[in-house]
Amino acid sequence: IERTITVISPPAGQRNNVASGTISSIDTTAASAEDVVEVASTLSSAASLLNAVFDDSTTSSTDDASLAEAEALREELVETMASFIEVVADSEAVESSVAVLETAAASSPESMSSALQTTILDNVESLVSSANSLGEVSESAASSSISCVSSLIDGGLFGVESEPTAMPTRTPSRRRRRRRLAPTAAPTANQVDGVLLSLSAAIGLGMVAGEESELASNNLGMKSSVVDESLLGLNDAGLSIGAGLASDNDLPDSVTPAMVLPPTLNLSAGQVTVAAINYGNKNPYETDGGIVAEGSSVNSFTLNGMAVKDLVDPIVLTLPLPSSTRRRLSAEWAGTWPTKDKAEFYSVNCYGRNVSKLEAAYSEEDLARARYCGLESDLINKTRWVNYFQPWVNNSRKVWCNSTETWHYMDCEGRVGVINYTCPVMKPVSACLYWDTTSLSWRSEGCTYWRTDTVKGVAYCNCTHLTSFRSEEAEEAQSSVSSFAETAASVQDLTGSAVQKNLGILMTMFCLWLFAGSLYT
Repeated sequence: IERTITVISPPAGQRNNVASGTISSIDTTAASAEDVVEVASTLSSAASLLNAVFDDSTTSSTDDASLAEAEALREELVETMASFIEVVADSEAVESSVAVLETAAASSPESMSSALQTTILDNVESLVSSANSLGEVSESAASSSISCVSSLIDGGLFGVESEPTAMPTRTPSRRRRRRRLAPTAAPTANQVDGVLLSLSAAIGLGMVAGEESELASNNLGMKSSVVDESLLGLNDAGLSIGAGLASDNDLPDSVTPAMVLPPTLNLSAGQVTVAAINYGNKNPYETDGGIVAEGSSVNSFTLNGMAVKDLVDPIVLTLPLPSSTRRRLSAEWAGTWPTKDKAEFYSVNCYGRNVSKLEAAYSEEDLARARYCGLESDLINKTRWVNYFQPWVNNSRKVWCNSTETWHYMDCEGRVGVINYTCPVMKPVSACLYWDTTSLSWRSEGCTYWRTDTVKGVAYCNCTHLTSFRSEEAEEAQSSVSSFAETAASVQDLTGSAVQKNLGILMTMFCLWLFAGSLYT
């Protein structure tokens, strides 16, 4: 039997009332695992009604009182759902519960209070933890989780510090307790990182070595890959793993953040899930002082549950340059800086020196006679050296360098002889830095710069451990000034910092390129 059912949304003025009645009809005191899916379905409908109120506010004259009421109802809805998240016992319940949170955060996330944003993230974290305990997570639940976190980021989550809230976020005793009991606030970026890594681990439980799973939302992209020792040995260069890409990013199609695991990496413990995450155009460290250049890409590469230390060969990171740098290298350099690999050279002669000159010891008549008789070679040895003084001449001049777009003054005052000047040549250089969660600053220990590919717009770092990283991209100016036959060159060379081993059990790495735009001469 086929039956068509037409569902009509309540009039705009009644949506809050219908949503309120729906939420209040649920008895949270008698929450049980058997009711989770049904309750989630009911609350999902209520969340959709509230979203209609928020969406109407952008196109119609919805009054402030209605918006405030809808916001209060959203908080009540999340609190109600949290009571049932405590008793989640199967993967279907996880999927339906996280779908409610995804719907609740979908519209006007920027209007949510900091406490509500943190509470939703806490509950997503609890559900992902449940999925790990159950040993599986559905594709729909994984997609809803990353979409929900992405909406929270749109709402300004990275500017929020997570603290314990009054709303229920407890987890059953059979699972790992993830609720923050200490009153001290922790940066939300760390919690987001933990949620994503836990989600990747849950995804990996349902895969075998060689399989990949990729998720994408506006602000987050994540690729989960399961690897083992046999995969590392397939290629002498190592195993390359690219990051999943967020929908909103400035990366061209030809550029993908990636890392190469060396063949010598010890994976004898068995399969390892690798999480490769891209944060799109968002910077999780900005509120902690980790400012980055516009158009930078933050990427995280993590080997879940593996000690990363004392590596024989480094892990090679492929890090995209900021969008402004890529445009400069691929387009503007060819126009503004035509001498990318060939330096411009200028020379002036100030004279004022005693010089020696080789002169002929024969007359013009002797030369004409020798040419007529074919005896020109007989005149080769008929020369003599003549010494004389060249008076000083002020040939000072300004010369233009395309590479630096500046004038350089070649000054003859106080100098004699020939002055040569070579314009600076712009050479991309980099320094690989990591995020120190203790000092909340970028530091340089543990990762060294290798090279920059100016054609692809990427650079490479060699790392012997994994932690939170970015790389600072700058330009080094190399130039030289010479007087007479002696050359005094001024060149600043980049040297890698001493490599240190990281002794942590589980390391997370964020890779970021920042174009500093500094010029050294």
